Amino acid sequence: MRAIGRGDIGYIGADRSALALGHARAKFPDARWVEIDVPTASESELAALDCDYLVASGLFTVRHSLSQEAMWSFLTGVVERLWPHVR
Repeated sequence: MRAIGRGDIGYIGADRSALALGHARAKFPDARWVEIDVPTASESELAALDCDYLVASGLFTVRHSLSQEAMWSFLTGVVERLWPHVR
């Protein structure tokens, strides 16, 4: 998937939900999509997300039954796992 007017920018979409990725693939069939659960992914799986910039949209907004401390631990754990893969 390319940004409108910017042919030099590529995007990688990632989610742990196959259902969510199915909807995204239907909407943007030419984009690159990765099914991944960041907290449990191997380093080689995380390497598929290597990028210059990362935007985590919606990932940290719903905490369901997690306490504030558990949500903080989840947030920092995900950022720590992804940080080495962002240039």
